[in-house]
Amino acid sequence: GDGVQTRKVRCVQMSSSYSQIADNSLCDEKTMPLGAKLCSLPCPAQCVVGEWTPWTKCPEYCVPGHARERMRMVERPGEDGIGACPNRTEEEACQENKNCFRYHLNVSEWSPCQLPSRAVCGQGVRTLLVQCYRGDGKLVDKDLCIQHGAVGPTVTEELCEVKCPLDCQLSSWSVWSACTAPCGTDGLQFRQREILTESSGQGRQ
Repeated sequence: GDGVQTRKVRCVQMSSSYSQIADNSLCDEKTMPLGAKLCSLPCPAQCVVGEWTPWTKCPEYCVPGHARERMRMVERPGEDGIGACPNRTEEEACQENKNCFRYHLNVSEWSPCQLPSRAVCGQGVRTLLVQCYRGDGKLVDKDLCIQHGAVGPTVTEELCEVKCPLDCQLSSWSVWSACTAPCGTDGLQFRQREILTESSGQGRQ
């Protein structure tokens, strides 16, 4: 039948060199362990079962409908046989981000063009950073995402170019135009030149 188990719980004052029992009022009641708990002893006619086994593992990748289970053995059948024993198996659904996970790929933007050592312009390489994240935000091996169907970019590195500095190139000035006003009055004359080459990079405009 049902009963109560008890144990002595005492407050102990401790230092580096000794310890001694102190009044319980000196200890925080909220942190003191319980001194009694309910218990149950099976009667001779009752079925006796053992402790639950650990839960079986959920699949690493969450799939709807998957569950985990645990079981316990009958140590002594009751007078009415094993059928009168309590449940010997339990089952619960696998929970995402608790005992199973989903995975997704995170693809960065293209990196700046990386040039060879000491180069300031010319051909280089730019890359994509591809990382695999678990549903709880933990960074994991990229192969896990691929194993579970995530599709990433097929190209993660490509050639690029940093234009070398080039100053704007202009033609020579044209000849002056005729004056816009007749002789003896103020007018304007014009001349022009053309852009032969646009500036690039850090070149002068």
